[in-house]
Amino acid sequence: MVFEDTFVDVIHKATNGLGYKKMDLMERSGLSMLEIEACLTHRTDYEESIWKLAEALNLKPEALVLLARADSGTEPQIPDQPQHVVSLPTEVPGWDGMTVNSYLVGCPQAAEACLVDAGASPRQVQAVLQQRGWILKYFFLTHAHRDHIQQLGQLQTSFPNCTFLAPQGECPDGCQPITAGFNVRVGKLRALALATAGHSPAGTSYAFEADDSEEIVICCGDALFARSMGKVGKDHFHSALKTVKQALLSYPKHTVLAPGHGPLTSVDLELAQNPFLAE
Repeated sequence: MVFEDTFVDVIHKATNGLGYKKMDLMERSGLSMLEIEACLTHRTDYEESIWKLAEALNLKPEALVLLARADSGTEPQIPDQPQHVVSLPTEVPGWDGMTVNSYLVGCPQAAEACLVDAGASPRQVQAVLQQRGWILKYFFLTHAHRDHIQQLGQLQTSFPNCTFLAPQGECPDGCQPITAGFNVRVGKLRALALATAGHSPAGTSYAFEADDSEEIVICCGDALFARSMGKVGKDHFHSALKTVKQALLSYPKHTVLAPGHGPLTSVDLELAQNPFLAE
């Protein structure tokens, strides 16, 4: 499993979020344009330059260098997938090599499950439900970007008894609008909606906690990726970072984070290794 973003993607996202141009990077980092271009063409042997760029962009330098080394083939560190969570990565048509994650989160005792995001097809979802003996009770949408709703209509047709929920402000047809603080129970699981706007206007994450376990899983859409975050424009960049820290990273360090793209991660791994989370 590879990360969704390379260290170059992180540099581009930070540059875009801060509204900087390459000349700004030269001035703030003290690097030449040649050194900057070397970093932006995935030259991972320029670690000193990568460090200086990180400082200029208010990124965590050691984390950006570590991500650059991961791009060179180091196996990413990711948490184990919880037994009651099934990831369903699916290719996004028109985006070469890009996949989007949907997640089934189930309560074995109640034989009920929730589906987060609509990238996966009804056939993929039904196969897991049959294997686990679960019934789909709720659908939660993190945000209404095309890749996350690509199978929504088909899922609504295939699961007519499921309740489809989406953030108010990004609520497609056939879904009921909800806001932060909304919560429902699925057997021994409690699902809680968290406001994580930034990448999208009404972006919402969903925290799943079980009565009989300390395990917590948050399906966070594109608010946060393993060692990165979803793209955010300069008007909302700082508020998006603040939201991620307050809404997601305030959970216990063992909390598993399930992003909309790329591998699972956790609160402790992101606090230590996400370049955007500089103190």
